[in-house]
Amino acid sequence: MARVEGEVQQVQCSACAASFPTFVFSSDTDMTTFVLEAASSVEPAFVALGKLDEDELRAGYASGRERFASRMSQLLGAHLFAPSVARWDESPPSKELTFQEFRLVFRPSEPVYFCPKCGGEAAVTATQSPADFLAQGGRLELTGDLVWRDINAL
Repeated sequence: MARVEGEVQQVQCSACAASFPTFVFSSDTDMTTFVLEAASSVEPAFVALGKLDEDELRAGYASGRERFASRMSQLLGAHLFAPSVARWDESPPSKELTFQEFRLVFRPSEPVYFCPKCGGEAAVTATQSPADFLAQGGRLELTGDLVWRDINAL
């Protein structure tokens, strides 16, 4: 049994306005989330979470993720894709700020995804807990031996 936690990111394309959710796993170490993957759909708002199998791991990062999304699509009867990061949006460093000033304006890098509909860039518009995502009508499906770390948060 693998316990998972994380947050749902709502993402919207700047070119065609398509929106989709994705899931960002969180853990104390990368080793805990190494084999965990998420596959998403545009309509309805749906995210499937699972573990990469041996063939998907051997296929390499991009191909393995695509194979995972295909397997989840078949398993769950949905059209799912593996959200892919196009680039990271970083706040530019400023040499004119003191460290205390920098801490006030610093924002962590944000992923900018490829849009699955048009190939444009899709930015994160909101981040929410799994419970909030579900309360707003989204669907989160855990497959295999995955369980929520804090079941009371849902």
